[in-house]
Amino acid sequence: MNRHMHVCLAGMLALLLAVPWSACSQPASLVGSAAPRISGTAADGVRVDVPVAGQVTVVAFWNSRYRLSLDALSGIERVYREYRSKGLVCVGVNDAGESSSSMNTVRASLGLTFPLVGGAVGPNAAAAYRLQGVPAVFIVDRSGDIDSAYGGWDKSVEAAVKQRVATLL
Repeated sequence: MNRHMHVCLAGMLALLLAVPWSACSQPASLVGSAAPRISGTAADGVRVDVPVAGQVTVVAFWNSRYRLSLDALSGIERVYREYRSKGLVCVGVNDAGESSSSMNTVRASLGLTFPLVGGAVGPNAAAAYRLQGVPAVFIVDRSGDIDSAYGGWDKSVEAAVKQRVATLL
């Protein structure tokens, strides 16, 4: 690698480190506002309309290019299995517009039981939710307002989502 390339890489790294971590999180400005509508047909053929009136809904944005997105889907599945009998609704939205066959492959490999929406609906929903990256999780309360938003995924985010869902149900 030549000296010019080293200088460029060092400059980019410095720029990334200068960006506050909060800039990487999902937009807090959406919390407390009405959840943007998502309507479409899921990869498994089920009709999806979010928000669902009178029900707590978890909207998880993802795509198959990022392993962390797949971890988030698995975590949301764990939360869903625990609370679906109490009325929790979950939907995974593919922000990259991946095909139904691709999403069904992910769904089967992870053992997901909630619907995945993509195609043209995914990028439009991502824009409406002001998505800044994946994975991203939004919790919509019974009145249809965004209660909370999380960017990224790890055990602490999963615990926070689970706790918030339990509180809202």
